[in-house]
Amino acid sequence: MNRAAAVERVVYWIGLAALIWIVVTFLILPLVASLHAAFFKHGSLVVGQTLSELSRSRRVRAALWNTAWMTSATMVTVTIVGIFQVVVLEYFHVRGRALLKIAYATPLVFGSVVAAAGYNFTYGPGGAVTHLVKAIVSSLPQDWFIGWFGVLFTHTFLMTNFYYLFLRAAMRRVDYATIEAARSMGASEYTILWRVVLPAIMPTLLAVTLLTLYTAISSFAAPQVLGGRDFHMLSQMVLTLNSLRGRVAKFSVNADLRFGW
Repeated sequence: MNRAAAVERVVYWIGLAALIWIVVTFLILPLVASLHAAFFKHGSLVVGQTLSELSRSRRVRAALWNTAWMTSATMVTVTIVGIFQVVVLEYFHVRGRALLKIAYATPLVFGSVVAAAGYNFTYGPGGAVTHLVKAIVSSLPQDWFIGWFGVLFTHTFLMTNFYYLFLRAAMRRVDYATIEAARSMGASEYTILWRVVLPAIMPTLLAVTLLTLYTAISSFAAPQVLGGRDFHMLSQMVLTLNSLRGRVAKFSVNADLRFGW
């Protein structure tokens, strides 16, 4: 028994050491290297210089502003639509619930890039819906869906998958005996939803909100495909600055080789 416990303890410490090595090697060290490359130059801290150079760029300021207000608007619209979906599917009894479940589960099947491209093919300048609407309303611009409206629309109906997956499960864990007790006391459906159901699902709702916040801030596919030339977010700016940095480094290496420096 003591021998088995000793072997188990040795295996435990070996596993713990391996886990610590994996975390340090593949998570912490790359993060530290990235921060060092971003904020240190020639051994000195250049945070102020970096921020000053970025703040002078009009495109960077516009991308920062677009990211801030688009994230806020996405949080509002996704919360409204997501809660509506869950309430319709799990709380109220409506006709056509099976069809609604299929429609609400569709964003789970497609990735963000594929879904954004699908919206572009459907509502973009050459989309079928655009041609149909222009046949009725000839004054409609060909690129009516391109810009902030298309990005917000896509965010709203793609990011509700967190609500569909997690908030539905939380709604199913609500004690319906409490709901029936509230009904027997004469409470309306909306009072029960606000005073009984909402407090029970509040932890899950906060977690889903944080997931939506992170996804909206780091959104890339929707603004890249549907944003057009005038609407950019921070993820696009990071990719652009990274590509420019690579081009500058390549040009410097080519110049050194050409002139023999």
